[in-house]
Amino acid sequence: MPIKNNIEKDKRYTNATTNIVKYINSKIINRLKKEITLDNDFVNVKACDEDSSSNILYVILPYFNFCKSKRRYELFIEFIERISKYDKIKIVISEASNTDTFELPDNMDNIYQHHGYKLQTEFWCKENLINVAIRNLPSQWKYVAWIDADLTFLNENWVEEALEELDKAHFIQLYTSAVYLGPQEEAMRIDKSFGYMYKNSTTEWRNDHKYGFWHCGFAWACTRYAYDKTNGLIDFAILGSSDHHMALALINKVELSYPNNTTIDKSFLEKLKDYEALVRIHKLNLSYINGTILHHWHGRLEDRKYVERWNIFYKHSYNPDKDIVYNDEGLLNLTAEGKRMEEDIIEYFIGRNEDNTEV
Repeated sequence: MPIKNNIEKDKRYTNATTNIVKYINSKIINRLKKEITLDNDFVNVKACDEDSSSNILYVILPYFNFCKSKRRYELFIEFIERISKYDKIKIVISEASNTDTFELPDNMDNIYQHHGYKLQTEFWCKENLINVAIRNLPSQWKYVAWIDADLTFLNENWVEEALEELDKAHFIQLYTSAVYLGPQEEAMRIDKSFGYMYKNSTTEWRNDHKYGFWHCGFAWACTRYAYDKTNGLIDFAILGSSDHHMALALINKVELSYPNNTTIDKSFLEKLKDYEALVRIHKLNLSYINGTILHHWHGRLEDRKYVERWNIFYKHSYNPDKDIVYNDEGLLNLTAEGKRMEEDIIEYFIGRNEDNTEV
């Protein structure tokens, strides 16, 4: 679908990491033991030979912004500027809009593919956008990553290390530690990646986080083999949590990835268990690479309502077999029956309030 550029072409955006060092506590900097560097050089990934797909990490960046958050847009543009300098990647944008226009410019440098999809309804479409983008990769692709565009990688060698680790593991997280930044780019908290904790923790995963939080989001990559054998990412979790389901399925604990509530429709649970069964049958494994990422502020975590949003599923007895439908491109939309949930989903998106600057 052609994308119209409805953004002021010469508008510039301040790189959120320019002065990050002065906002981070010196003790945290010492723990990170990484130097933040900014490089304005860009790699022309479009010039890469198609025959070199096996040596390329295809980076899928999903984008949807139903509430027209300025912060969400700014972070995406800034992330493109930062990530474009890396060699051995091809950047693929997969954008969804609920209007007749698209928000992102269609003439950004160093973008390998930019897909635009018109949605008839609103829902959490991140993983579905990733899946439809992967359908359009070259037939010989071998490695793919999907990354939230609100991050900064402090490990300058993350691409090379990811490609190396993907020769040994099927799924990897692209960091060890994640630093949450506040509205003034002050460090607020640090989490460890799920992959790191799985490989290094002396205790098993617990849903009460008594021994530390295993963060299952932000940045992942996998091999072609793993993606194909699991039939793509979990995209039927239309309020989010797909990465949480996937991570726990990778360690054979998917039944702990959802609340212990009898009102969750059986078809949803069966789909999660089917995914876990594929992981087990094909003996897919999990790993990580070293490095720290910065997570830039776009509203309070409390407003994400990671627990409360499940109430929408309870209220409407969400059934993915009846409430969502795929078109010929693999794109999801709510069915006529599924639209009963849309008002609550829209209210959830509004409540995220991603332009909020108050802690």
